[in-house]
Amino acid sequence: MSSVFAHTAIAVGIWRQRPLSWLVLIFITAFCWLPDMDYGLRWLFDYRPPYRWSHSIVFVTAIWGVFAIGLTFLTKYFKLGLPIKPILLLTLVAGYSHLFMDWIIGSSWGDPLLWPFDTTEYSSPFGILPSSPKFSQSNIHMYKNLAIEGGIIGPIAFTMIRKGKVPAWAWALMGLFFVPFFVWGVSLPR
Repeated sequence: MSSVFAHTAIAVGIWRQRPLSWLVLIFITAFCWLPDMDYGLRWLFDYRPPYRWSHSIVFVTAIWGVFAIGLTFLTKYFKLGLPIKPILLLTLVAGYSHLFMDWIIGSSWGDPLLWPFDTTEYSSPFGILPSSPKFSQSNIHMYKNLAIEGGIIGPIAFTMIRKGKVPAWAWALMGLFFVPFFVWGVSLPR
């Protein structure tokens, strides 16, 4: 599981590709966080499903479909003038980005990406991002993993936010920042 910080950074990067309004940023961020709904239910209600069902392409697509119908109806009924197609594209990319980021952790447990049709848990054969340890102020591994994740996701999100318009000196600086964290992330035991 990638952290809420990484998913939020990518959400802002996705939004910057077509910065429409703050409301659209909220929609995109919600879709970046959506697959962690199963963790939210666990923390709030101690609900422990047999599978991480919300980490499924089918689940993300179904929720996005409901959102698409609702947004289209509300926009047309209330004549909101929202650009529906870009909003729908950005929110779908956001939901799938979460699944991709969790997949490249390369953990041994994986995610049931095809649930409810298949409960096989899929995981990348190689890990790039660290997994999220228990969130606790006294847990040193949490800070280490957040640093690795920030060192990998930070330059990617920065480039997305700048829409790829990054001066050469910034590319060099990001490379110096990115490469050691990338190597550190890949070298972690899985």
